[in-house]
Amino acid sequence: MKKLVKILKNRMLVIKKLGLFFVQLLLNKNIISLKLFNDYFICFIFGTRFSEKYIFKDSVILRHYDKGYYYDFEIFKILKIDNKSLFTDLFFENIIFFIIDKGKNVFNKDHLYENFGLKIEKNDIVVDAGANIGAISAYAAYKGANVYAFEPIPETIEYLEKTIELNKNLPGTIKIEPFALSNKTEKIKFLMNSNYLVNSSAIKQIQENRDYAQKEIEVNAITLDEWVKKNNIEKIDFIKADIEGAERYMLLGATKVLKNMKPKLAICTYHLPDDKQVLEKIVKDANPTYQIFHGKMIMYAR
Repeated sequence: MKKLVKILKNRMLVIKKLGLFFVQLLLNKNIISLKLFNDYFICFIFGTRFSEKYIFKDSVILRHYDKGYYYDFEIFKILKIDNKSLFTDLFFENIIFFIIDKGKNVFNKDHLYENFGLKIEKNDIVVDAGANIGAISAYAAYKGANVYAFEPIPETIEYLEKTIELNKNLPGTIKIEPFALSNKTEKIKFLMNSNYLVNSSAIKQIQENRDYAQKEIEVNAITLDEWVKKNNIEKIDFIKADIEGAERYMLLGATKVLKNMKPKLAICTYHLPDDKQVLEKIVKDANPTYQIFHGKMIMYAR
């Protein structure tokens, strides 16, 4: 019964995305929209198990951008990664929404960090909390921002370094900060699996829900307030955070930044059940002048 429910959920997800890409095709009649629709139409016809193999190995849109050892998405480049879960999670949940019309797509805002009037601008100082392999950092650098990419997992940092090298000619810059952002400056325990690097977490409630083997590693955590002071950072314009349930601790360690710099915020709220309420309260307590907007998966503030 559980297997049937899982199959039906996967099927419904494919149908939903097929509908979204059909709308995108109607709104933007271009080769990229056509290829996206083609991928998910094949998934719809042949089923999700086939589609998972097809999308990763032989997707028409990935072939369109294939340059050998990396993908050139026109606005930024991403290394080819021999890690199915890591790349497909990043590509089909984030990257495609940046490459359609060079970041100006008008459908399915659930996964976008620019929404409700919040934009990354040229010369912005951007904090990318949970940078992973650097897709969002590269997008911000494409727009001319200077990015501090916070990523504490050594294995992931190796990918991030290669992303930076591939995108060294972008208008903006990316600098790696090998820390987890939290409410204390200390060493913390992370659980991770090399095949699921996007899901690495220090939050027990998140860790317990994983259905695969994990190993424990120790990483350095720092508060954003302390990092700003140590590095003489004069302003932060935009904070993006997708850090597997630790968003609340990152905000608690950034109350001075929120009060004195008031950066634009795009903070993920889909990891813990009370994320929306808790994160909004922390932000408003730190700076009552913030306007808060909630998308399906992200809280925006300005």
